[in-house]
Amino acid sequence: MTAVSWRRSGRQIGLYAAALLTGAAFGIPLLWMVSTSVKTPDEVFRVPPTLLPGSVTLEHYAAVLGLDYLRFFWNSLIVASGTTALALFFGIFAAYSFSRLRFRGRKPLLIVIILTQLLPATVLIVPIYRMVGQLGLLNTHPGLVIAYLTFDLPVVIWLMRGFFFGIPRDLEEAAQ
Repeated sequence: MTAVSWRRSGRQIGLYAAALLTGAAFGIPLLWMVSTSVKTPDEVFRVPPTLLPGSVTLEHYAAVLGLDYLRFFWNSLIVASGTTALALFFGIFAAYSFSRLRFRGRKPLLIVIILTQLLPATVLIVPIYRMVGQLGLLNTHPGLVIAYLTFDLPVVIWLMRGFFFGIPRDLEEAAQ
């Protein structure tokens, strides 16, 4: 073997070792989590701890799934889907307007939208709660969607504005 092939094989061994260490760094905690989830409570708190359970139990999974888990999942799906759809709908139109149209107050309005991201969420919680309460939407999916939109819409506008700036005007004119 030549010196070049020795260097190449040494580099490959090093890459494989790095990949193995990275896989172990991410895989061992995952394996520990799965192992702990099927252990009995006595085994979980045993000293010294063991990786493999002595007896496998699924009682933890049964307890979680018995708590109206599907209803919780469904609520999350409704709120996340509604928030995403509305944020994209309003955000795309606003971002296009900010990137392509020239109107009075465009820059100050864009600055205000960006500055809302600098406010901590705790500052906005009370006004959002009062607004949703005045609309009669407390403890409803639409109320939660409105609350999430206040945080998501500025991000969508900012990201989509950059996207629209990346599209050449000539391409847009050709499409028209």
